[in-house]
Amino acid sequence: MGSSLPSAEELAEQEKLRAQQAEERLQQTEQELSRLREILRAQGIDPDQI
Repeated sequence: MGSSLPSAEELAEQEKLRAQQAEERLQQTEQELSRLREILRAQGIDPDQI
C-alpha cells in the first residue's frame, strides 16, 4: 500500500544530516562575512561603524 513511517534510527540519521548541512552553511556564511569585512577594511571602511 503506502510507504511506512521512518524508524527512530532513520529519523535520527536524517536529523544528523540536516544538522551537519546547517553547520556547513553557517561556516560558509561566516567565511563570506569575514571576507567582506576585509574588503571594507581594505577600502578604509570600518565595518563596525556602518
